[in-house]
Amino acid sequence: MNSTESLSIYCDPDSVNARKSFELSGYTIADDPENAHILWMRNEHYGYFYLVKPAQALNHLKNESWITNKGCLTQILNKDKSCDKPAAFYPDSYCLWHKKQVKSFFDTADGKDDPWMIKTGNLSSTKGITLITDLDVLRNMLADKKTRKEFKESRTIIQKYVNNPLLDNGCKISFRTYFLIASMKPLLVYLYDDCLFKTTTVPYKQGDYDNRMIHLTNSCQQMQGDYDPGRFKFTNVGMEERLGRPGYIADCLLPRVGECLRYIVLLARKKLKRRPFFGNYFAMMGADWVIDEDLNVWLTEIQKGPALKFGDPVKAELIPDLLDETIRIVSEIMVRRANKEPINDLESVFKYKPIIDECQQ
Repeated sequence: MNSTESLSIYCDPDSVNARKSFELSGYTIADDPENAHILWMRNEHYGYFYLVKPAQALNHLKNESWITNKGCLTQILNKDKSCDKPAAFYPDSYCLWHKKQVKSFFDTADGKDDPWMIKTGNLSSTKGITLITDLDVLRNMLADKKTRKEFKESRTIIQKYVNNPLLDNGCKISFRTYFLIASMKPLLVYLYDDCLFKTTTVPYKQGDYDNRMIHLTNSCQQMQGDYDPGRFKFTNVGMEERLGRPGYIADCLLPRVGECLRYIVLLARKKLKRRPFFGNYFAMMGADWVIDEDLNVWLTEIQKGPALKFGDPVKAELIPDLLDETIRIVSEIMVRRANKEPINDLESVFKYKPIIDECQQ
């Protein structure tokens, strides 16, 4: 497995974009998971946790939902009372299936007109998001037994909306970072250097919360308007040019993001490290963020299957290289483990930078 030609990857039928990217990079695509070195699964991966062989790797961690489900993430963050917690990076959030947290929410929010987002824990791409300012909307929802059951099953939260976002030409900005949990033992986590920035197609204004085009930057939402990815998506260089802040992303933004992700992974490590006895397990995830006008960074969610479609010029520059380096790192770790060699100082690392590296300890 020292070259792309000798490494085979099995992609499940839903991993269409990942498969295209791997083919573009020259990897062999296996038709049968039994014959593959790496199993790349978008869905239905749960049945594979106990089928992975010692010489194979699966792109999921068994309990990754503790950080990718919004409700589970909120639960572990709200429980942590440690003094080494980073400065605020997660908007005030409450679990809507937890009676004490619901009471705490209303004690905090009643009498104010702050906007809040009801977010279904296990959905993405703006699905399951409702913006409210009238708390009676939520009270009516909680009064319904069926809705309360749905909130519990899906781990639905309510999260304070960042109402003072940094703007680009008057439009709201959000961005996605990619990180790789390459190994749980020893713990090895990398943050990718390149980010994906997105803006809305409609100028931002406070209020008008029924207009999702103003407040949700996701491409699925913005495609309902006059959407051109070349005008509303940017890589690091393009975004710095637009903001007039050269060096800001590498010097300020990514170190802050790395600090926050490091904290989350360390907080959740006991849950994440529970794994089957055989095989290698890794997770390449996406973390979505908003920057406010004071340049504070706010995490909105972590995704276990970040969108990998690369049909537009911006993502075509980003996704294939991201996936190629991910596979190279994972395969190098597999080879070293098979040869009983340490996995420190990996030669395949280029744009990924370590945010947790217990190999060096």
